[in-house]
Amino acid sequence: MLAGLGLYPTYSHSKNVNTVSVKLKKRPANPVAVLLLAMAAAIVLGSLGLLLPEGVRTAGHDYLLTPLYDTLIGLLSTVAVTCERGLGIDPKINNLACRSAWCFISRCLP
Repeated sequence: MLAGLGLYPTYSHSKNVNTVSVKLKKRPANPVAVLLLAMAAAIVLGSLGLLLPEGVRTAGHDYLLTPLYDTLIGLLSTVAVTCERGLGIDPKINNLACRSAWCFISRCLP
């Protein structure tokens, strides 16, 4: 009956105790649901950010968001330059990383 549901129990015996355990398979998360959840969280947190005083928003921008943005751009630039020069990156990874970095740098940055 359990096998019909995709459950396969395992039996073990240790120190005069019989144990039956059933492991449930974890279903992977739906990527669309994860994306929608991230978008909703961004909207809610952005809206809540507008309720903060101007000084807190400015400090958050200057000390949190700007360094994170600069770090991301630095990483993308490093990948792009490394891809351009072909400095020992696996070709399969190189293509994906290069395409992503060049796409972002060439189209998204002023």
